[in-house]
Amino acid sequence: MNDPTFYTNMSVVQHEYLANYSVDLFSTIDSSIIAQYDDVITTQAMYTQWYIGMVKKTVAASDVFLIFSPFTRRLWLSLLATIIVGGIVLYLLIIISRDEKPKVVDYFYYLYHVAASILGGDEYEFYSAPPVGRLFRLTILFFVVVIVSTYTANLAAILTRPQYSYGGPLTLEDLQSSVACFRIPRTPGEWIVPKFVSDMLLPPSDIPTFALLYAWGRQMLQDGECDVIIELEGNAILESLNYCDSMYLPPGIRLAPIPLFNVLRKEDAELERFISLNILVVLQSPEYMSILSNNLGIGKSCSKSGGTNKIDVDQMAGTLSHCDIPILFECVAPMSIDIMYVQGYSLCLGPSQSSLSSQH
Repeated sequence: MNDPTFYTNMSVVQHEYLANYSVDLFSTIDSSIIAQYDDVITTQAMYTQWYIGMVKKTVAASDVFLIFSPFTRRLWLSLLATIIVGGIVLYLLIIISRDEKPKVVDYFYYLYHVAASILGGDEYEFYSAPPVGRLFRLTILFFVVVIVSTYTANLAAILTRPQYSYGGPLTLEDLQSSVACFRIPRTPGEWIVPKFVSDMLLPPSDIPTFALLYAWGRQMLQDGECDVIIELEGNAILESLNYCDSMYLPPGIRLAPIPLFNVLRKEDAELERFISLNILVVLQSPEYMSILSNNLGIGKSCSKSGGTNKIDVDQMAGTLSHCDIPILFECVAPMSIDIMYVQGYSLCLGPSQSSLSSQH
């Protein structure tokens, strides 16, 4: 069983062992033995697993706009609309509270104060509004509490979790145009998988062990020779848990459920009935789920076992750049205005007056 050549003609080998009374039953996923031989019977399935996909996982490059990830684009646009409407409300409140009508350009001044309020900054302009403006202020304060706390919590979660990108199909629709590696030939997957993929690659026939077969598939995936590895669920989960940083199991790729059952001689019908009844009892026990978890990794995933990462400059690149650009603008703009003012003043004075002014 540890030799891949066992799968060259699995059903024939299994039937031979049963016919020779070398074994009393075989656990298998190869249902072809039932079609080939009429002197065998099967028990209740002990476990049904699917063929699932494994794709390449890499650490994603840092995104400058990562700090905007906590909210969707739609919510950011809603916040912008809130600021615009808030500016209009504050503008109208000032008109009500003062005798003089403010200039239209003052609206942009009020926009600033509303935006600053939503960001948790100053909001002293609200104090000059009439009493009804206090209700608007309370509304803004409540809005700030909800928005800031939600944004902070989501941003902390995004910055401290690893960011990955996945290369390969993530759905059955994507799988149809993908090249798949299948590592155990002459098993049901060899004739099932081609129905779901564009092309399927099999390993060289001279690979002597299962460990080397699995290593061949992982290397082909990392080298880009295939887009996805198709593997039985139990094997794939255990393998992915050992290679969390380089392999990912897309939940959207599940195909062809394969039952694991026992094959017996037809004359052992009483034994088959006894085994099937006990299998049904075991399937409904907590111990069964514990066995699946401990031996096949069912219910486990890399995301549940992973922790948080320390925040590095890469994650904060967006914050730094969005702060540096306004600061740089604040420094350059006044200097540019001063230079333009001095040059314009010199042109107005003329050469002789400019030299006289420089002497003074």
